[in-house]
Amino acid sequence: MTAGLPIEPLKWSFPPHHREPASGYASRLAALNGVDLASLMRVSGISVRHVHGGRPEGVRGVADLGGLDVAMRRELARNTPFRATKHTYARFRDEKFAWGSILSACFRFCPHCIHRDLVEAPTDVPLAARPWLRFEWLIAQVRSCRVHSVLLAETQPVTRTVPDFAQAMDAEVLPQLDALRAAAVAAKPNAFEHWLLGRLEGESDRTNWLDGMPLHAAMATCEAIGVEGIGDGSVPLSELGIAAMSEASLSGYRVASGGRGDIDRFLDALVARSHAAGYVGIKTTYGYILELLGRTLDDPAFEPIRDIVRRHAMDNVPLPAGSQVLGQVLEERRLHTLTSAAAASGTSYPTLRAIFSRSGIAPAPACPGQQRHTVRVDVFEERLREFAAALRVDDVVTTFDVPKRHLLELIARGYVRTLFGSREVHKARHRMARADVDAFMERLFEGAVPVGKPTPRQVTFGRACFIASTNIGDLVGLVLGGTLAWRGALQGGRRYGDLLVDADEVTRVLQGDDPRRRNLTKVEIAKALPGLRRSVVEALIRAGRLTVVTEFCPATRRRLPLVARESYDAFTGRYQTVTDICHLRNLDPRVVKRRLAEAGCQPAFDANVIGNAIYERNDALEAALLDCPPRGAVWAKSHPGASRRVRA
Repeated sequence: MTAGLPIEPLKWSFPPHHREPASGYASRLAALNGVDLASLMRVSGISVRHVHGGRPEGVRGVADLGGLDVAMRRELARNTPFRATKHTYARFRDEKFAWGSILSACFRFCPHCIHRDLVEAPTDVPLAARPWLRFEWLIAQVRSCRVHSVLLAETQPVTRTVPDFAQAMDAEVLPQLDALRAAAVAAKPNAFEHWLLGRLEGESDRTNWLDGMPLHAAMATCEAIGVEGIGDGSVPLSELGIAAMSEASLSGYRVASGGRGDIDRFLDALVARSHAAGYVGIKTTYGYILELLGRTLDDPAFEPIRDIVRRHAMDNVPLPAGSQVLGQVLEERRLHTLTSAAAASGTSYPTLRAIFSRSGIAPAPACPGQQRHTVRVDVFEERLREFAAALRVDDVVTTFDVPKRHLLELIARGYVRTLFGSREVHKARHRMARADVDAFMERLFEGAVPVGKPTPRQVTFGRACFIASTNIGDLVGLVLGGTLAWRGALQGGRRYGDLLVDADEVTRVLQGDDPRRRNLTKVEIAKALPGLRRSVVEALIRAGRLTVVTEFCPATRRRLPLVARESYDAFTGRYQTVTDICHLRNLDPRVVKRRLAEAGCQPAFDANVIGNAIYERNDALEAALLDCPPRGAVWAKSHPGASRRVRA
């Protein structure tokens, strides 16, 4: 046994490389002397596990074997990570690493770096002793080579023994080095790995939010954010390879390095993704991030990111009061789901969903891509108070003496505002704010004079509609628009039934100064111009060729939609139907169409859309029809001596 005895330097030795840890250096010393690492450590009285774990006594023993001076010993100790035990964190230089961040069962390596080591080493050094281990190859979060821009490869992991770097190179790597170099996967420069190695060298950037956290917490934060951002967040961590984890760490670093603002925006995206998938739970929403922060509650290094996620979860996840959120208790509920809001208000879910969708708080029930929705408690309570204090249709009818039919028409016209956007919903159960109804009544009675005993022509709204043959919507529009000069309040009352108008004034305003109707109905147009039957006129209106106006008709005593005479005159002055052409000139329509087509005169509109062939009046049309034979002449010429049957 040699344990406790002074360690003599080996006769065959060489100095360690820059950035080479003690375990790699000891393995190369063993390969240089023709033995494996375990054998050399055993005969030298050094615990191989102490060397592998980076214990100070193991590092000193390896330095003694190599005969290193003080500066080399200090550099070797600085480049050797202290691996974690069951009760301690891993440490490297001045930084702490989480469990598993320092590889213990295998090594990563760059095939191109190994090839360069073989070429640059002295020729008298055995091949197995030439490749040397870089300390960054031991860090689990470093997955690419900064020198050659390729992803690192891995040796086969070992169990129940200490891995031997030189032996692994000799057995697994060197025999197939050319194939490994050819198969190396190209990798883009990774800002996350560059920042990590810079932190180990003592570099710091005040603008990088991660530099305010201990390294192990910052690294775990980047990986957690990156992993949760992959796809829909349901990919198991164990299924992610080196390339996927490298990309995840980089994307997480880009988010976290920007600080609270960028992290909040990323968390907002997670909430939206979860809602779109139909979930609102905190675990489903934050996934691996919540898992990481939950199992590190006793580590204050994670408090900056934990505080951001905690606040975001309390504000964006519908948690009940008393819920534990990353070590803190939520005292009051801040968000409702529509289900919990319906339960809290005693309203059914469909009713509440319809109310919120009309108010713009929640999307419509059939809106795709938004399967779940939440509402803030303060907004919900405000809407709930409005809902409870609102007046139903029957309440307005009773309180303000408004006939129900009048009220529904006024709601449809938009004169009376309804809550929750129910105006556009067929057969909705309208609710109105008392203030909105009061404001409408104030506008109606604005300028109204008290009337003790009204004349026979000073009548209520309903009677005025009957006398003037109009509807309540148009009449109220005249009142609110200030068109009527006189309004009265029966006995000074302020209810809807107390408002009086002058029936003669209403009739005069609706009829206008000239009682004769000026514009044309579709029937009148069809009689005046052959070929412009009702369906053709409607097609021309849809095409924008004829204009529709509203005019009072003395015959029907109503305001009717009519074709403006100006647009009719302009149309007939420019266009002519084939039916009109044939009637005026006694021509056959088939002959006319053929003659015009031969002359290059095409219909001005698509006859299949309009319903008739309509041509523009011009000289070419007149020239084409100049010698056109009259109706029946073509038949008589082709049937000489025959008499055409005449209909009785």
